[in-house]
Amino acid sequence: MAEDADDVHDDSHQYITMGRFHRNDADADRLVMDFVRRSGTGLSKSRLRKSTFTFDFGKGPFKRTFAEMKREARETGTVSTINSIRASSDPFFGPSIDIATNAGMKVKSSYAGHEREFTGPMRVALIENELCHDILYFRAAACEASASTSFRRCTMYYRAYVLTCASLVEAFLNRPVLLATHLREHVEAIKSLHRPMNFEDRIALWVETFCVEPTATLKSTTAWAHLQELRAERNRLVHALEPQLGVEIRSLERGLNLAREGVGGLMRTLRRMQGLGPTGFIERTESAPRVVFGHQPGRRRT
Repeated sequence: MAEDADDVHDDSHQYITMGRFHRNDADADRLVMDFVRRSGTGLSKSRLRKSTFTFDFGKGPFKRTFAEMKREARETGTVSTINSIRASSDPFFGPSIDIATNAGMKVKSSYAGHEREFTGPMRVALIENELCHDILYFRAAACEASASTSFRRCTMYYRAYVLTCASLVEAFLNRPVLLATHLREHVEAIKSLHRPMNFEDRIALWVETFCVEPTATLKSTTAWAHLQELRAERNRLVHALEPQLGVEIRSLERGLNLAREGVGGLMRTLRRMQGLGPTGFIERTESAPRVVFGHQPGRRRT
C-alpha cells in the first residue's frame, strides 16, 4: 500500500515506543513453573528448570525444555503447549482449528450448532485468538507509525485497536451464550441476553447466569474501570459524537495500555468468577508489552 504523501516516516522522532517482551524473566519463570509443578512431578525447582518434558496431543510425542517454554512465555505472554492441555478440558474454549490455505480445499467449521464451510484461499481460527492478535498488531503498528510527520497512520491504527478491543470483549461474552443456546440451558436468561440491552445490565445478567461470584466483585476492579475508559473511546468513534476527530499522541501511552487490564484483566476476572483459569489469548492480552510516551529516536524498547 502506498504511503500517504503527508505522512512521511521520520526515524529521528518516535513519540511512543513499546517494550519487546510480554513478561519479565521472573514472571515467565513463574508461569511455566506453576504449570509443570501442577503436573505432579516431585522434582525441585532447580531440577525442573533444567528438565525436558514430553507431550503427546495425538500426533506423536514431542519434547520441550523448560527454557523453551519460558522463552515463549517472555516473548508472547503464554505457552502454546500449556494452552493445548488447558483446552482439552475447557468447557468453552476447547480444541479448535487454526488453518490457512492458498489451495482450493474446503474447510468446515462447527461450534455450538453454528456451521460454516470455507473454500481456499482462506483462513479460519478461533475468533478470540484472531482478535487478540489484531489488538497486539495495532498497538505495535501505532507505536511504529508515531515516527511520522502527520500521525495519520498512527491514529488510524489506534482507532482500529480501540474497536478491536471492544470486539474481543463481545466475542468473549458471546461464547457462553452461544453454547447455552445450543444446549438449551438457562433458557430465560439466554432469551434476555439475545435482546438489545445496555452494557451494564447485560454484564449483570451474564455474571448472574454464568458466574459463581456477584457483579460487585467485577465492578470493584481496575479491569472494570479501564474497560469503561475503552468503552468511552469506542463510543466516541462509533457514534461520531464530535465534529473533529482529534488524538493527542501523548494520550496513547495510557490508551494503548488500557487493553492489559481493561480487556485481558477483565476476561481473567470473569473466568475466575466462573471458577476457571485463563486462556492463551487472555494471557497474551493482559501481558501486552507496555507502551511509553517520549520524544526520542525511532526504536523499540528492549
